[in-house]
Amino acid sequence: MNGNHKQTSINKEIKYRQTSRIPEATRLGASTFVFPPAASPDRLVRREQHRSWCTLGFVRSIALTPQACGALSSPRWITLLMKVVEGHAPFTAASLQRQILAVHLLQAVLPSWDKTERARDMKCLVEKLFGFLGSLLTTCSSDVPLLRESTLRRRRARPQASLTATHSSTLAEEVVALLRTLHSLTQWNGLINKYINSQLHSVTHSCVGKPSERVLLEDYFPDSENPEVGGLMAVLAVIGGIDGRLRLGGQVMHDEFGEGTVTRITPKGRITVQFTEMRTCRVCPLNQLKPVGERLLSY
Repeated sequence: MNGNHKQTSINKEIKYRQTSRIPEATRLGASTFVFPPAASPDRLVRREQHRSWCTLGFVRSIALTPQACGALSSPRWITLLMKVVEGHAPFTAASLQRQILAVHLLQAVLPSWDKTERARDMKCLVEKLFGFLGSLLTTCSSDVPLLRESTLRRRRARPQASLTATHSSTLAEEVVALLRTLHSLTQWNGLINKYINSQLHSVTHSCVGKPSERVLLEDYFPDSENPEVGGLMAVLAVIGGIDGRLRLGGQVMHDEFGEGTVTRITPKGRITVQFTEMRTCRVCPLNQLKPVGERLLSY
């Protein structure tokens, strides 16, 4: 990079930072940055150079000590990560990958929290995670139609069945795994149990005096957008799970190559897996992969 081009890039960056109202570490595109804002040209150059590698995966890889986890789970970081997890339209494969990585980062840093210091933050976050999970399950807002418009125009188009988990169920299973992990920790266990008990108690109260035979959940809660419905569905999902199909980011077992992580699923069903022991990626047919069981809730 010559001197003129470097100075031009720095000037553009400084001008952007002066006009942008987005706080530090909140701009997440293909990368997530960990450098704090600074006016130093040298710092801006380093930030520009490191854009290509400072990603959510990298941040998770350095969250190894309580001090690092505490720094990466400040209120502003949690707000940022929850925005990424919740996502926004249009929902794509790339956005799903970012959402999964954000959940994994939360799973890495939240166990470091001390209840005596962050009790209020922990309570709010538990409620927010359950609320998001309930909303996701009741609306399936991030799922796209299985048939594209061009396909629907064909006379002999047939409905397609998804052999792998959808966008919504993939993300929901990741949030369930996060809540189950937190539930296994002493400092989080009581808060999650309290929320679960409150939701189950509200269901019991709603069902009092109503017939119990051949009655569907919709008969008790006709309005699917009712917060009680979302809360109940989130609790039941954490207790019993949602979707056992193979999913992006999920663990699978291969008879020959062992255990691995699904890194890509193409529309034509080609599944890329990064195997743990081989440290390489291979494309495998669906019938050769078996999803590995997730952590169960010990309630």
